[in-house]
Amino acid sequence: QYPKPRYLMAIQVSVVETRTCLCHAIDVRDIKDPDPLNITYPPAVPLPAAEEVFDLFDAFIFDCDGVLWRDSDVIDGALEALRELRASGKRVFFVSNNSTKSRDTYVRRLVQLGFEAHEDEIYSSAWSAAAYLEKIKFTRKAYVVGHRGIVEELTAVGIEAIGAEDHAPHHDLETLRQWTPDPEVGAVVVGMDYNINYRKLTYAQRYLSSKECLFVATNTDASFPGQDGVIFPGGGSIVHSVSVSTGREPVVTGKPHSLILERICTKYQLDPQRTLMIGDRLETDILFGRRGNLRTLLVMTGVTTDELLKGSRLQPDFVAPSVASLVPSAKQ
Repeated sequence: QYPKPRYLMAIQVSVVETRTCLCHAIDVRDIKDPDPLNITYPPAVPLPAAEEVFDLFDAFIFDCDGVLWRDSDVIDGALEALRELRASGKRVFFVSNNSTKSRDTYVRRLVQLGFEAHEDEIYSSAWSAAAYLEKIKFTRKAYVVGHRGIVEELTAVGIEAIGAEDHAPHHDLETLRQWTPDPEVGAVVVGMDYNINYRKLTYAQRYLSSKECLFVATNTDASFPGQDGVIFPGGGSIVHSVSVSTGREPVVTGKPHSLILERICTKYQLDPQRTLMIGDRLETDILFGRRGNLRTLLVMTGVTTDELLKGSRLQPDFVAPSVASLVPSAKQ
C-alpha cells in the first residue's frame, strides 16, 4: 500500500502541514523553511512498480549528476525512463546544482547523451543565482568565482560579470596587495570552479570586505560523483573557503533552497503531492523536495551510501537502486 505523506507522520506536523508549494513571489533571504533535519522521518520504503508510480504522479523533477549520468556515462535505464515518462504525458524537469553549465549548455549536454531536453525544463544553480539578482533588481557588476555557466546566465539577465575563467593563478602577494578592486562590482557570485586559485580567493575577499557587496553562492554541495565511484570535492568547498576568509555567510540560491521550486511552481502550477523529486543526495535533493512538500525518491547511483541513508534522520519517501525502476516492467 502506498504510504501516507511522510510529513503527516512526523514531528512538527503543525509547522509542516501549513507549507504549500512556494508559488508566491518572495525574496529567498526572507524564507524561513521548517528544518526537516529536525524531524525524524520513518525509513524510506521501496519505490512501487513503475505503473503505479505513473498513476500517482504528474510531474517528475530530476537531479542530473549521479541520477541520470556519472561524468560522461549515462546511468543504465535513464534514457528509457525519461522516454516512458514523456510518452505518458508526464512533465519532466531537470534541477541541477552544477553551476558550470548554463541552461543552453545543459540542453546540448542532455541531447548529446541521448535525452530529449528543452531550455524551459532546465533549472541550474547558475540560473538560480542570476534569477535571484534579477529579482532584487541588482544593476551593478558581479565578480564570479566559477565558470562560464554563471557568466552566461548573468549576461542573459543583463548583469555584467567579470572574473570567472579570466583570472589565471597568481601568487605574487605584492601584486595582489597593489590590486585595486573594480568600484562597480556590487556582488560576488561563487560556484564550482575547477581552476580555483589564491588570486580568485583574494579578489573575492577584497570585494566582500565591503558590507555593501552581496555574497551569493550557487550551492554548497560538499561533493559530486564521477565515474567508477570516484567522489570529487563540490562547489561547497569553494563557497566555504570564501566564507571563512570573509567571515560572511552567502545567500544560497540552489538546492535545497526554495527559489528554483518557487519558479517551477509559479510557471507550471504543480501539485506538490503529485510531483516526485528524484535525487542522489539527502542534504540537497531530498531536503529540497521535503521543503516544498514534494514526494521524494532517492536513487543509489550517486553519493549516498546504504550506511548514510540508514543513519540519517532525513529520509526520502522512497528509495530505488536507480532511475531504471521508473521503466514499466513490460518495457524492461
